[in-house]
Amino acid sequence: MNSGAPGPSHAFSELLLANDWWYQQQEKDLRLSLRKEVLKALEAAQKEPKAPLSAMFADVYKEMPWHLREQMEEAMAHVKAHPEACPSDIPVR
Repeated sequence: MNSGAPGPSHAFSELLLANDWWYQQQEKDLRLSLRKEVLKALEAAQKEPKAPLSAMFADVYKEMPWHLREQMEEAMAHVKAHPEACPSDIPVR
């Protein structure tokens, strides 16, 4: 829920600016630099092969709990019945 009022990060930013501890140009430069860094990382990640669908269920616990195993089996059955439900570049195994 957003009341429209500025949040704590805005207030902190105003404090930094008011005390000359931070400058608008620094903010602009930082945002531009971070945007470039994020886009570069995203581009690199998009070149990597996609993880198989089962990886979504198997990456947390040493042994998969019964309810996750059940969900994984349901997801696999659904994708086998409806192949269009899963992007073609995601291995189903």
